Amino acid sequence: MLVATKGKLVDLCRARDTSRIVESMIQLGTEAQRWSIFAELKDRLRYLAMSQYAKHVVLKLINYGAKEHRLELFKIFRGHVAKMLRHKHAAEVIELLYNDYATAAQRALILQETYGHQHALQLTANNVQRLEEALDLNPDKRQIILANLNDLLVTMVSKGLMRLSIVQHLLLEYLTVMLKSTDLLKLQTVSTPKTTTKLVLGENEDNEVEEEEKEAAKQAEASEGPRREDRLEVLVETLLEAGIVSMLHTREGVKAALAVLWICPPKDRKTLLKSLKTCIVSTAENEHGHIFLMGLLDAVDDTKLLAKTVIKELLDDLEDVVAHPHARKVILYALAPRDRRHFAPALLDALIAPGDESPFTKKPLAVRALELRAPLVGLMPELLRLAASDEHLIPLFVGNAENPAPLEDRSRIVLLAEILIRSSVYELELSNAMSQFRRTGSKEEDRLSVARDKTAPIFTAADLEELARLREAALRKFVTAVLAGPDFKPVGLKPLSRDSVASAEARRHLQAQRRKRALAIAESEGIKKRKVTVKAFENTEEEEEGAANEACPEPMDTSATSEGGLPVDAPFLERPEGQLLVSRILQSEKKSDSHDFGRLICELVPEQTMQAWLTCNRSCFVLVKLYELGNASICKQLEEVLSKRHDLITVSPLPGAKVLAKHLNLK
Repeated sequence: MLVATKGKLVDLCRARDTSRIVESMIQLGTEAQRWSIFAELKDRLRYLAMSQYAKHVVLKLINYGAKEHRLELFKIFRGHVAKMLRHKHAAEVIELLYNDYATAAQRALILQETYGHQHALQLTANNVQRLEEALDLNPDKRQIILANLNDLLVTMVSKGLMRLSIVQHLLLEYLTVMLKSTDLLKLQTVSTPKTTTKLVLGENEDNEVEEEEKEAAKQAEASEGPRREDRLEVLVETLLEAGIVSMLHTREGVKAALAVLWICPPKDRKTLLKSLKTCIVSTAENEHGHIFLMGLLDAVDDTKLLAKTVIKELLDDLEDVVAHPHARKVILYALAPRDRRHFAPALLDALIAPGDESPFTKKPLAVRALELRAPLVGLMPELLRLAASDEHLIPLFVGNAENPAPLEDRSRIVLLAEILIRSSVYELELSNAMSQFRRTGSKEEDRLSVARDKTAPIFTAADLEELARLREAALRKFVTAVLAGPDFKPVGLKPLSRDSVASAEARRHLQAQRRKRALAIAESEGIKKRKVTVKAFENTEEEEEGAANEACPEPMDTSATSEGGLPVDAPFLERPEGQLLVSRILQSEKKSDSHDFGRLICELVPEQTMQAWLTCNRSCFVLVKLYELGNASICKQLEEVLSKRHDLITVSPLPGAKVLAKHLNLK
């Protein structure tokens, strides 16, 4: 084959059908044969990278060639990276080299070419690796560097290359610099006609670097202010027109998308939100995409717009969203934004906090959190109805032997706790929300002072009444279905050995394993719901046999245990997350001096069940928390019920029982 195609490989690579033959020769050939092909194509590789079909041959050489092949490619492309990135097909070749094979030094060289002429700017000599370093090194050429990078980004974005990691990296660097610029506020009032500025260079233009810099310098001097504003506005409009969904599958892409959000004025944020239509749930279930939705809930002031776009789509698939570990975080963030008990401080500081100084975010975080709980938005009422439903409370949140998914995915209990706590009247007061939720930076204090002077309440009397009614129904259902069961029999859970979780690394490994299992369960449940079974018209015998097997399923092993030795038939209060949920609700009621949950426990839990709680340490501490509410009627009822088991409490070796004995003055 090589003999027959010698001297013709370049032409063969450019055709649709013959290019695939050359690809197969590279993929399946020997190393010597790859060298032979590389030698013939070497002088035309940059030209082939710009071809619709030949680019795949170059990609095969990168993936299947030797290390020396890739080093040669770096040399061939050196000095032409910016021009190739402007080309739709050649950009994919640069992306593969940059993302999969380049070392840190090689990546730095690739990025330097996007900032400008690396020798004229002394980027290579000073080992510049970031845009800010290039700007600090050349303060007199700052506007030229930013103008060149802006033009490059507009070209790449307009050609649909936002999915490439190198484009996302450059976009993030550029927008990070512009977020600190004084030109940002002028985006709302800029009126310079866009037709007077040539922002996108043609693909075939190959002017000298010196001439480009001189021309750019003249233009910058002629209209430095408005042209910078206009460039930024054109880039934002191009990004919004192209859509940012393709960026939300990577960590750096999410950072860049958040920077786009923060740099957008309110009218552009509306366009950005509309571009996410029908993609909200899939974005929420993405490992990185859900962080962008958290940023939306944090930064966008228009609550009605959020309700019509983000919240509406989440509510349409609320069960799947609650069951999915990533999507659930979006709901959790809406209820408790920036709560460091639920979200890693490093994540908040690195991804969410940089937008705190955005001039286009006017509402304080506390007001934003309360508005998202309003019945008009619909999120909190639907969550309370879900928690009060017979069909969803146990299978979706609590779990049991028949519904083991929540036993593996214990963070579902965290969401249930937030639903029941954040819907209380105390948590709906603005002053209390201000003490819990706030952004960093100096602008937040100004936002809070404006919010304090605002007289219009967030919730009407009808809103508070509706939320109180739904919350009472959810609490009553929880106590009745979960706590008031007559068959409380602790199984004697063994705590994890200290050796297994002694180090932070071991704990992180255990948490990672739990997250993987929870994600696998959520995805499998989603597949089952969306799966469409199609039966054939024939093979009736197989159908009858399958029906017989379905009629007699294998019995479930209720003695099975989940990770950490937790039996699926363990009582709810014996589970660590069960005690955590009840304790958190009682602590919240103690702070607010509202004892609705405590009264419901005393009213609905039978005496025998409450006395059976004395046989488990965790449930003993629940009784302690209940007594420490300080409510006279609750304490009196507890004393009447528990004093009947005086003998059990006084001789019990459980630490919780000993604390309870002191409270009850039992000896």
